[in-house]
Amino acid sequence: RTTRLILGRFNASEMYPKIRLLQCSFLTCWKEPFQSLTDSISQCHQQALRVGDIEYAVFSSHMHCQVMMLSGSHLAVANKLCDVLSKEMIRLNQVQSLLEHSSIHNMVLQLA
Repeated sequence: RTTRLILGRFNASEMYPKIRLLQCSFLTCWKEPFQSLTDSISQCHQQALRVGDIEYAVFSSHMHCQVMMLSGSHLAVANKLCDVLSKEMIRLNQVQSLLEHSSIHNMVLQLA
């Protein structure tokens, strides 16, 4: 809530997805169950795409797959999500991020 107020005051709403992702990744995970992070991180991905922040959209998709794998989500669902997000990374021309994401995707495939 405080983040929104500060970003709104300085007219920096395009930074909200980045700040929210960092908050979810480093702070919220200590206060809330890990399973509750998947929706928040997915929203960060959509918001980052909406404001044109491709780098954090891709980073949030990577985090989303990682959290799904670690939180005990159904691995078939995680695998489909990883596949969709891999294709999106290719479409956005984010090859370096795709290389990092492929390790998570491979772990999900091996566990499934």
